[in-house]
Amino acid sequence: MVLVLIPDDLVRRLTGRPADISDDGDAWLARLPALIEQRLTAWDLTIAGDARNGHNAIVIPVTRRGEAQMLKLSWPHREASAEHLGLRHWNSNGIVRLTAAHPADFALLLEPLHASRDLHAIETDDACLVIGGLLRRLHVAPPHSVPDFREEARGWIEPLRAYPSSVPRRWVDRALDTFDSRPYDPKLLHLDLHYGNVLAAEREPWLAIDPKPVAGPAGFEVYPALRTRVDDYRGGALMHAEVRSRVELISGEAGIDLDDAREWCIAHAVLNAHQVAEEGWPTLVTLHLAIAKALSDI
Repeated sequence: MVLVLIPDDLVRRLTGRPADISDDGDAWLARLPALIEQRLTAWDLTIAGDARNGHNAIVIPVTRRGEAQMLKLSWPHREASAEHLGLRHWNSNGIVRLTAAHPADFALLLEPLHASRDLHAIETDDACLVIGGLLRRLHVAPPHSVPDFREEARGWIEPLRAYPSSVPRRWVDRALDTFDSRPYDPKLLHLDLHYGNVLAAEREPWLAIDPKPVAGPAGFEVYPALRTRVDDYRGGALMHAEVRSRVELISGEAGIDLDDAREWCIAHAVLNAHQVAEEGWPTLVTLHLAIAKALSDI
């Protein structure tokens, strides 16, 4: 068996993780060496470097018949279950190219990108324009095989309906009204396109990675770029102007209606505020509600 050093950070993140759709974190970590070996054999891969990881996955540099590739194996969870479907449908247009997939093992073979250079390396305004340009390309008609946003959102918003919450009632009501009744033309969504999920590439300056594909409203896509790079925000009225600037830059470049972007971002902010409140992160509650307030003033 080929030995791969599993990153300590991934072990820490997944140890004790309860099961989502199959293995719990400990069981998957125990199976991971065998899963890697199976993919190396099945896809005729040779390890070409040290593994790295994200929150839920290991990524290993490999070669296949002399061509550089990246082997990605994800801990089985619902958000990752349609990744291969989205990548196939996008067909490398604005996003990392999929070479092969083995969905049963949450295994993907991907083109190599520059993991050390993401959109944190450029100015925020420029990064927002890059994100908007990628979203314009990614927002195509969705395949029937990907999850439906309304179905996915039902599980997210049920806790909001079970008020009380530490989030003020007026914000909860506004978010629920958006989720329940705002119309939209469904597009194929990435769902997590923040600055760290766009990497420098060889065939294009920037490509998206790590999608969580669903068929849903384009405006919902803008919020990940508001809740990250928060150290760039200044306080008070300046923060409000900066939040609004990000929304305007991204939605303008992506071709997303500004009112749609605003309302879906407010709903997204309220949802996140409730989630972090339940997890005991009051500072993050304040951040998400401050973003919602800034958006409500547009």
